[in-house]
Amino acid sequence: MLCYLGIYLDRNLSWINYVNIMANRIHSTIRGISIIGNTISSLNLLNWHKVYNALVISVLTYGA
Repeated sequence: MLCYLGIYLDRNLSWINYVNIMANRIHSTIRGISIIGNTISSLNLLNWHKVYNALVISVLTYGA
């Protein structure tokens, strides 16, 4: 498997591995955001939206 500019390619040029890697990356990012949001002074909805757009949407759209 070759990683070029953050996109993972295999010999068959299949996107399955790339999709799995990006899904795992998004899942861990969302879990990290939930840990930050579960503190005593948690994030309000507007800040959740900003964090989600900054972290999750950027990873999902990279390479699309």
